[in-house]
Amino acid sequence: MVSMLEIYNEHVQDLLINPDHRPSGGLKVRESKAVGVFVDKLSKHPVSSYEDIANKMEEGNKNRTIGETLMNQTSSRAHTIITVEFKQIDLSGSAKSEKFSMINLVDLAGSEKAGQTGATGDRLKEGCAINKSLTVLGQVISTLADKACGKAKKEVVPYRDSVLTRILQNALGGNSKTIMICALSPSSTNYEETLSTLRYAERAKKIENKAVVNESPQERMIRELKEENEKLRKMLMGMSGTGVRDDPETKRKMEDLQEELNANMSAMQEMQKTWQEKVEEAKKKAEAEGPIARFDKTKPYICNLHEDLQLNGKIVHNIADNQIHVGRKDGNPKPEIVLGGIGIKNNHAVFRRAENGDVYLAPFDTAAAENIFVNGNEIKEAVKLCHNDRVIFGSNVVFLFQYPGREAESKTPPEQEIDWEMAQKEKMNICLLYTSPSPRDRQKSRMPSSACKKKKKKKKKK
Repeated sequence: MVSMLEIYNEHVQDLLINPDHRPSGGLKVRESKAVGVFVDKLSKHPVSSYEDIANKMEEGNKNRTIGETLMNQTSSRAHTIITVEFKQIDLSGSAKSEKFSMINLVDLAGSEKAGQTGATGDRLKEGCAINKSLTVLGQVISTLADKACGKAKKEVVPYRDSVLTRILQNALGGNSKTIMICALSPSSTNYEETLSTLRYAERAKKIENKAVVNESPQERMIRELKEENEKLRKMLMGMSGTGVRDDPETKRKMEDLQEELNANMSAMQEMQKTWQEKVEEAKKKAEAEGPIARFDKTKPYICNLHEDLQLNGKIVHNIADNQIHVGRKDGNPKPEIVLGGIGIKNNHAVFRRAENGDVYLAPFDTAAAENIFVNGNEIKEAVKLCHNDRVIFGSNVVFLFQYPGREAESKTPPEQEIDWEMAQKEKMNICLLYTSPSPRDRQKSRMPSSACKKKKKKKKKK
């Protein structure tokens, strides 16, 4: 891709479009985290060869702003920047990697002295804009050079003081390599300009940039793994050619190297898989593991009640089959609903669904019956469950039975708040009711014993 622009009087213009179609105020320079500094709405043209690039440059040169001065009949009145974007695509098997680079070819307009050029009016204004941008460029180069030498570490580089330095920010102090070609005049009348240009170049030489390859982190990791694998292969070949393969220490090192090589290869293959390949593998894995049980809201189910209200309803089991066993994972027959905790038997309870849709809960045996409660009542035999019934297995595993479509059968008042604490309280209240003494027993417990009566009588006589 090729783009070409000029900076005329601090305004950016696209040289590869018709001058009649250019915006009057020029193009805007913007910045983003993903792209960096860029010129908004600047046209980019695809090219496939050097000839195509040369043709675009010739087309842009015809649209450049030039003017006549006393020193030059075709003096450039603007800075020109040609940007060539290169993209390298590496196809190895089904994997594709890309590397991206940009080349900025910058033609700077020369600094001017109004007395020598005889500039007036528009030419004088153009010369002032050129000198201003060149001065700011010099300040940027000086600051970057000082930073490279360890000076002015806290000083801010004035990129924003000029449109030229703003556009070239990535090229000057970013991930780049910079080459400057200086044009000098042998004339003695241009001595000061020649000396200034050489100082300019001397300062630019001191800038130190660390250029790295523009590649994604994943592609960089793949490249590093390939390099490491090549080193491991060479080490293995070197060790196998020494003739000491029977040595236990050498054999162990070779096994370690081979294991590391295999691990790198598998990691690299995983990284090179496309998104579609990963999705297909996940589908095949899910099919191999068997169908996933999905929750059906239209059928009866039980959901957990927890001390922490935010954990309510996180465990849900449908009561869709004719018979569902409840117990520990070691139960026989194997339970469909696996529980754990105090009081839970290997085979604890059974949900049965009748032909008319009614759901019954029954203890698996008499031992399990002591640890099954429905609405606080201990059950000894099969009990029909209604919507909003509380079921407690063991000491603290609490479920709420829900039957969509049969809400009218619920025995719980609609205003009643149902939670873990409510289920445990109704269980405790019923247990206390069964264990509390009768009124006659309470009266007997209050009567004093005969020994106490005798002691009281003796005290009265004294």
